[in-house]
Amino acid sequence: RDRAMRGTRLRLEVGEGLPTSDGAVVRLPERVTLHELRDDNYRWLKTALTHQLGCYEFGTFDFQRGESYIAFEDQFRTYEQPMLAESLFSICEAARVDWQLARRYRGAAVDFENVKKFALEARDVTGLSKRRQLLEAMVWCSLDAVSGQPYSFLDPDLHNLVIELVDIMQYLKLPDATVQTSMDVMASCYAIVSISLKAHGATPGD
Repeated sequence: RDRAMRGTRLRLEVGEGLPTSDGAVVRLPERVTLHELRDDNYRWLKTALTHQLGCYEFGTFDFQRGESYIAFEDQFRTYEQPMLAESLFSICEAARVDWQLARRYRGAAVDFENVKKFALEARDVTGLSKRRQLLEAMVWCSLDAVSGQPYSFLDPDLHNLVIELVDIMQYLKLPDATVQTSMDVMASCYAIVSISLKAHGATPGD
């Protein structure tokens, strides 16, 4: 067992694909081969683990409505497009946790910066639907892309929408931002994405 940064007892297991956590278990890949150098792969894995522990440190799994805790899926099902709500929340919450970690643990900030830069350079933005363009722009924002640089792949009629989305995401950088903040930001982004795409004649799958 491992102890997270705030003292919570967690179980560390080997998993497939990207590092994940379900609120009780952190799963990490057995091997990382993203980089040629072993040290670079180690830093990537260490940063990925720090992010997963940050979900506990900054209360990702403490989401609740009123006096009772509620599963994320139950909340997403209250939306007309649950999968869109889930995707937006995942982007927002990952961004919030990383920004909070970089603020609190200055020593990890450089590693996060390098990992984000690598992730940004590896993303494929060719042939994206309008929906995916909007979500991709939010991902680029979460990876601290230079303003203006990442949005060259956008259809011209989506630029103003992305400005709105990026502005809303800035609330996730506030020192007191919580998982509820991520849920609220997701709701605002959901309204922009779903309503605006309908106005552009796009279908839910676009």
